[in-house]
Order: sequence, then structure tokens, then C-alpha cells
Amino acid sequence: MMCCTGQNKLMVLRDARDQILWMEMNRKSHKEGMFEECTQNKRCDLRTGRRERRGEKEARKEERIMRRRGERREKDRSGDDDDEEEGRKKQEEPSHDHIITSPVPHNSFSTSSYTQSRDNI
Repeated sequence: MMCCTGQNKLMVLRDARDQILWMEMNRKSHKEGMFEECTQNKRCDLRTGRRERRGEKEARKEERIMRRRGERREKDRSGDDDDEEEGRKKQEEPSHDHIITSPVPHNSFSTSSYTQSRDNI
């Protein structure tokens, strides 16, 4: 059953419990593919007219991303052996790029700057 058959029209949608839900569509939302709630657990993609359960689209996106990552890994493996070994090392070693370490602990007091400012007085 198609939810969207035309633009700028009131439409009647019936869910499993035969509840009636009215919605008005406009061209802008139709073109941009915005979502409107059709039933309690489903939504209507106004661009394609497809109804789907919540979470199905996100699950399909994640599945596609995982497949693409797998394809990239296969392409990387088909290259040189040296690249393959480096790739394994990178995967085995955890990345600590997000951790910022400083050589001096934050709670230490630098006496050199204190003595310099005192000498200037």
C-alpha cells in the first residue's frame, strides 16, 4: 500500500487496527523526503511513498556500511604483503590519538616562572 500518491492532498491512512490518520503533504516536504508518522510503529517516506518500521532504515544503513568496510579491507588485502602487515599492526595496536598527555602534571607548580617574575620587580 502506497502512502503517498499525490502532493498537497489530504490522505487517509489505515493501520492494522483500522485507525484513520489524516495528513497533509506539501511539495517541499515531498521533494526533500521528509518523514511523516503513518502509524504507531511505522513511518512514511514522503519522497518514495514507502512505509517501514522504525529502525529498519537505520539497520539497513549499518548493514551497508559494514559491507563497504569489508569490501575495503578485501581491496587492501589484495595489495602488497608489506601493506597487509602494516594494516594488521594498525588493527592490533589501539589508537591513542584522542588522549593528550603532557610532560608536566597539571597540579605541579613551576618555580622558574615565579623566580623570573620576582627578579623583574
